[in-house]
Amino acid sequence: MTQKPKRSSLSWALILLLAIITVPFWGALAVAALGILVAIVGAAIGVAAALFFGCIGLLMGGIISLGVAITQFPAIPTVCLVAGVGLLMICIGLLLLLGFLWLAVKVFPICFRWVIDFIQRVLHRGISGGERE
Repeated sequence: MTQKPKRSSLSWALILLLAIITVPFWGALAVAALGILVAIVGAAIGVAAALFFGCIGLLMGGIISLGVAITQFPAIPTVCLVAGVGLLMICIGLLLLLGFLWLAVKVFPICFRWVIDFIQRVLHRGISGGERE
């Protein structure tokens, strides 16, 4: 086995000096990459929240609209119109619920697994899986 020659303290000092001088370049790239990663996760959470709260609002509004149509309006055309709008709101709310559930069950685990793997690759560079602990 051949051993690698050890670096002198002068070469370490030069590497450290070069790292300090180039911090504005690679530091900005690292912060930009982290920002993109945080933005992707934030966008996924925002879409999920929009689907969930839109679903809740449409379902509640549809049920209330349907109840009001049945109990409050005396004219049949008005009852049909308000009940139809209520049923459409319930239908769209259920479709949003399906979209939210699909996102929560299929997409989020893949997205978060990818983010965790990326962070672990960056933080544990050169360390194999069993040596991380």
